[in-house]
Amino acid sequence: MENFFTLFGMPVRYFPDMTMLQNRFLNLSNRYQPNFDDDADPQEQLERLEQSEYVNYAYEQLQDYESRVLHILTLQGLLSDDFEDTLDPVHHAFLGKWVKRMVSIDSDKLTATVETWVDELDEEIAPILHNHDHGEAPADFKERVLEYFITRWYLLNQIE
Repeated sequence: MENFFTLFGMPVRYFPDMTMLQNRFLNLSNRYQPNFDDDADPQEQLERLEQSEYVNYAYEQLQDYESRVLHILTLQGLLSDDFEDTLDPVHHAFLGKWVKRMVSIDSDKLTATVETWVDELDEEIAPILHNHDHGEAPADFKERVLEYFITRWYLLNQIE
């Protein structure tokens, strides 16, 4: 997997400088903008179009919080592309407590309740991610972030 942060010449961060990301995206977009004039070489046009599509995809992935965290965890070798196949309490014991909590919620309140839980998880992990971005991380950082992300993903998939 290619590091999208490297593509944009940026350090790997959970909360990157979004203005810098946008500026670098615009720079790369201009560089790889396909030239569709009649005199251009068709192979060159195709290559520029493919590179432009890749830059757009990478930008979208880094703009979206969940996609960005997934990208970082994948870069670190903590998640594989097929991680969704193991999103159950059998593979991740820490999900058991969430299953028990969801069973006790009325179905008409489940979506709002899960969204509240996800917001609470986000608020709890945010300082840890910010500290990591500034070079400070607890010893169990990777495990905590992985548990957070899998829990978040699992909960949100229960209400979709």
